[in-house]
Amino acid sequence: MKEVGARHGIVVDDPVSSLDHARMEAVAKRLVKEAAAGRQVIIFTHNLFFHHAVFEAARDMKVPLREEWIAKHADGRFGIIDVGQEPWISMGVTKRISIIDGLLQKKKPTYSETDETERSFVTDVYSKMRETWEHAIEEILFAGVVGRFRPNVATLKLRAARVEQADYEAVHAGMTRCSKYSGHDQSAGVPTDLPKLTEIKADLDKLSAFVTAANSRRKALEKEGQLYEAGPVAAKVLD
Repeated sequence: MKEVGARHGIVVDDPVSSLDHARMEAVAKRLVKEAAAGRQVIIFTHNLFFHHAVFEAARDMKVPLREEWIAKHADGRFGIIDVGQEPWISMGVTKRISIIDGLLQKKKPTYSETDETERSFVTDVYSKMRETWEHAIEEILFAGVVGRFRPNVATLKLRAARVEQADYEAVHAGMTRCSKYSGHDQSAGVPTDLPKLTEIKADLDKLSAFVTAANSRRKALEKEGQLYEAGPVAAKVLD
């Protein structure tokens, strides 16, 4: 990289193809180090592990970073920067719930539980709900301590992680309900009736309520943890 001059920018397109995770992290750190030295570094990638590795390296080195999502649109345009095209797999829980709710609102005028052609819609919605329940465990109950596609364990976030019996019961009930209608293969004895739209909405509302309550607790635990880490504060005693 020295050959091109310290003032020149660097543009790389998916530089980690066929590399293992350790070498992906090494490449991420090297590129961020170049940015820290004053270069403009532009990285194109579809690899989420590498994406997170760059973010972690930039955070550790305190290097500013801008994230953009590039998409191909249905009308044939491609290479379009579009924040609305963030991959589902990288979305947070709140955004996922909003998307599922939007699907229900769009389908509301035409949906009928007696129409077998709606089964693909039901499967898609419940698959998304099932994945969101799973992500809620990672993002909220475990407070992001560990995450898929992330190269590290964020031990400090453990201060906000908690799983109670009520959490287990809520997740178990939600996952059981989703598994009935999602992409899992069902036995011949399982009823094939499709749920009413009001039932689908009720299942989404339970997921949303769980996320809201668990998130509030996580934020409270985060504050408590920060106070603990700050240490005791000396009290001033007046005579």
